[in-house]
Amino acid sequence: MIEYESIRNAIKNCIEINKTKPSAIEFVDKATLIQIKFKFDRKIKRLLFVEFDETISSNEKKIKSIITGKIIKKLKKDSDIFQWWKYRDSSLHYSLKSIKKEKRIPHVIEDAAVPLENLQKLFSVLNKINKKYKTRSVVYGHAGNGNIHVRLVSDRKKNAIIKNIAIQYFEEVIKLGGTITAEHGDGLARSEFIKRQYGTKNYKIFKEIKKLFDPKNVLNPGKIITKKSTIIENLENL
Repeated sequence: MIEYESIRNAIKNCIEINKTKPSAIEFVDKATLIQIKFKFDRKIKRLLFVEFDETISSNEKKIKSIITGKIIKKLKKDSDIFQWWKYRDSSLHYSLKSIKKEKRIPHVIEDAAVPLENLQKLFSVLNKINKKYKTRSVVYGHAGNGNIHVRLVSDRKKNAIIKNIAIQYFEEVIKLGGTITAEHGDGLARSEFIKRQYGTKNYKIFKEIKKLFDPKNVLNPGKIITKKSTIIENLENL
């Protein structure tokens, strides 16, 4: 367990740590950190969970020579490892717990991913969005493969800004060589961005396959293949 004051240092270290081929690198921010039964310094706002399955001693030496953060915990017992991974696995719950109900807005930009070397730039994009739209973010996720989960905090009556945020965020993700969803799928909310993600040629093939297997358009109409903007269509009653 490695603690950091800044995201910049955590992500910079993450890139170097990844070169040692760990089995996992996970990132959590303060929303998760404050739920962990451990006495952290008040300045600490981020953690990296780094796990190795083999050559533990040599990898520990490599880590110490790489990081600028501080190793605050080394876990070897299965029960301890399980407990700390449980903290990470509960990040979604902790994020909701840390946000008042009236400030929870749908998280349609939740699981974009970019090449690891561009992860710091993705955080910069998120910071710009937060400043522009007066939102804030709870962030956690699979830092080792550039897949970061984002939960926005704002006035839930402002669902209209979600589309603007999504357009800006996804455009930047794609420019960084990333994907608008790396884990949870596109679904209805992100269908309108599929063509931009995969390009005109691939999208044409998607349409041809859809027509071949579903000529009457009865299977999930409007999902993936659509001309409509669907990102906030199903959010109005939330």
